[in-house]
Amino acid sequence: MILTTRGPENAVGVHQYNVQGKKMSDFLYLVNVGIIVYAAANVLIKSSILLQYTSIFSPAAKDYFYWSCHFIIVLTIVTYTSIAFI
Repeated sequence: MILTTRGPENAVGVHQYNVQGKKMSDFLYLVNVGIIVYAAANVLIKSSILLQYTSIFSPAAKDYFYWSCHFIIVLTIVTYTSIAFI
């Protein structure tokens, strides 16, 4: 979304040897913003699905399924946080 709305201004569709350095840095900044937005949205979506599974399949007991879902949520948060900051 970000690249398609701001793409023509930031040298999308132009050969690399015709792109100036300033426009390339603007383009790479938008790519980085897109990665961070994707990671944040992905964490929220995956966590909400896993929490919904937990409430459906183990509403009262804190059994193996409950703890495995929470472990996957923590693993997802750690993974996408590291992706966003690396």
